[in-house]
Amino acid sequence: MRLPRVTISGARGIVGEDLTVESALCLARAFARLIGGGPVIVGRDARSSGPMIQAAVEAGLMDQGCDVIRIGLAPTPTVGIMVRERDAKGAVNITASHNPSEWNALKFYNEQGTFLNNQQIEKLIELANTPSRQATSETCGRVEKDNTALDTHCRLIMDHIDAMTIIPRAFSVAVDGCRSVGGIFLPKLLRLLGCEVIELDCQPDGQFARRAEPVASELGHLCERVRARNCAVGFAVDPDADRLSLVDEQGVALGEEYTLALAVAY
Repeated sequence: MRLPRVTISGARGIVGEDLTVESALCLARAFARLIGGGPVIVGRDARSSGPMIQAAVEAGLMDQGCDVIRIGLAPTPTVGIMVRERDAKGAVNITASHNPSEWNALKFYNEQGTFLNNQQIEKLIELANTPSRQATSETCGRVEKDNTALDTHCRLIMDHIDAMTIIPRAFSVAVDGCRSVGGIFLPKLLRLLGCEVIELDCQPDGQFARRAEPVASELGHLCERVRARNCAVGFAVDPDADRLSLVDEQGVALGEEYTLALAVAY
């Protein structure tokens, strides 16, 4: 079987060409064998191909005896957090990150909630190219739904910041959610911090209204919204919300390159 390109960042490609239902099923089976069974977190972003690829991934995991913990729409960092919170053996996140909507991918996590290393990826590819046993009604895994992932991530953040310094300020914040999971998570977190949230493309329908990567040149509408509503800041994310780009109070896009530096500085 032809597999998509597989690296430590996942197995990604154009759906129906590089990444197919068959290859997703095959890779999920291989991952289940790699980790030796056990509970596996499964999350995804809001791409239209997500439910289809998720069904294949869950079938492959269950076929090899893994129990699926389905957390639904969730940012990439949230998936890793839930591995540790649920004491899972690993995770598969269905997202092509900042790639266009016709792409999708499988991101594999180990039991620490971090991505597989190069040696593990090589073993995964080897297993994907070798036959596997077929499940029976007695050996197949099961599915559990867990709707607590976003709340859990928010709680952990609130536990690590001085929220009571932020809440009384009642900041106005504009959020560009790229019509994916960041459009759910960021407003939830910001409202816990007492912010007025002005939403832009926060509906998680996967119909990206701009280039998926939140580079400064793509944030014109967010800049306009920050200026029009006198916001303190604007936040923009990519489809799996692992990239954050800033717009300052003047409505000037700073770009994602400065995000980490500013977080460290302040």
